[in-house]
Amino acid sequence: MARKNILVTGATGQQGGALISALLASNPQEFKIFALTRNASSPSAIRLAAQGTTVIQGDTTKPDAVFSQVPDPYGVFLVTVPTATENEQAMPFIDAAMKSGVNHFIFTSADRGGPVISESDSTPVPHFGTKKAIEQHLKSAGGGQMLWTILRPTSFMDNLSPNFIGKALATMLKQMGSTKVSLIATKDIGRAAALAFARPEVYAGRALTLTGDLLTFAEMNTIFKEETGKDLPTTFKFVVNGLQWAISDLGVTMKYLRDGAYEYDMDKALTEELGLRDFRTWLREDSKFEVKEEAES
Repeated sequence: MARKNILVTGATGQQGGALISALLASNPQEFKIFALTRNASSPSAIRLAAQGTTVIQGDTTKPDAVFSQVPDPYGVFLVTVPTATENEQAMPFIDAAMKSGVNHFIFTSADRGGPVISESDSTPVPHFGTKKAIEQHLKSAGGGQMLWTILRPTSFMDNLSPNFIGKALATMLKQMGSTKVSLIATKDIGRAAALAFARPEVYAGRALTLTGDLLTFAEMNTIFKEETGKDLPTTFKFVVNGLQWAISDLGVTMKYLRDGAYEYDMDKALTEELGLRDFRTWLREDSKFEVKEEAES
């Protein structure tokens, strides 16, 4: 049987890379992977080619040129970066996929306060509204002739790191006090996408909120200290307050989180079904922090 052609955008990023690794590990004979990159000669693209993927060069803003390089595309994985032009990037790409005969389209969106609120238009966060509009466009594309799955990740664990950005985020989370935050390991998004491609009869037509853990900052810090022997690194409050004032979208987002937008019951059955990792496991396996040897064993 001929393999199904899967187009992966963001192929050199964590989500796309994890999807590719998962497909190669579990279904190498079922899927042929076309990895989209802006630079096919980059070291990361060369590594993808060495794994057995077909690397194609292009840009999601020029979808017709991209799909011309993928014969008989079965599936598409689209991840976009929140920008002022995100709609202009994603919607034409969805339309081009429909025109090219794509059977199953998976889009990485964003959770906006749990499964119920995410289906409404009540969010005050600008880029969440953009994600919602893209979701609606995908659901209606081609009159519903194309299968779709929407992945709604919560807050990325991977944004916590030893660098300034990671320290700033940790400080913002600390300011949330006893409010819990839903968390997801970025690579697990790609792994969930691989499962959706492999089992469309289960995951097509569904919007999945992806949560690996639900913790307060104090709970995160306790786990972090147990694993590393140190407190989660933070920075000065005035620095992050200034960032939230200067970057309005960031300020609105953090207020939304402080108000408890991500403080809802986890769907533990779905978390287990998709194999989403908790904060402790992410620290040990994927984080940029150095964990204690006894913690790893």
